[in-house]
Amino acid sequence: MLVGGSVGYATLYNRATKTTVCTVTHSTDKSAVTAVKLHPNEELFATGGADGNVRMWKSAKEGEWECEHAAVGNPVSMGSPVNYLEWHPT
Repeated sequence: MLVGGSVGYATLYNRATKTTVCTVTHSTDKSAVTAVKLHPNEELFATGGADGNVRMWKSAKEGEWECEHAAVGNPVSMGSPVNYLEWHPT
């Protein structure tokens, strides 16, 4: 389960073990994480925020979640708050 928060963080939980897998910092200015989406292959997830940015995260090791930023350089800026994320089906 993936959840966003009001202070710039997103947290991935393992529902089977009821433990926190990782917490990532979407925004250093504490802007709310307003959208989250786990990829169907469960190797990527995306966070979108009130700051207007989208960031992608990936698993560092197969079968394990050591979250690291997947995009190179700056996050994708949408220019307005991000309220919804979806993965393209391909």
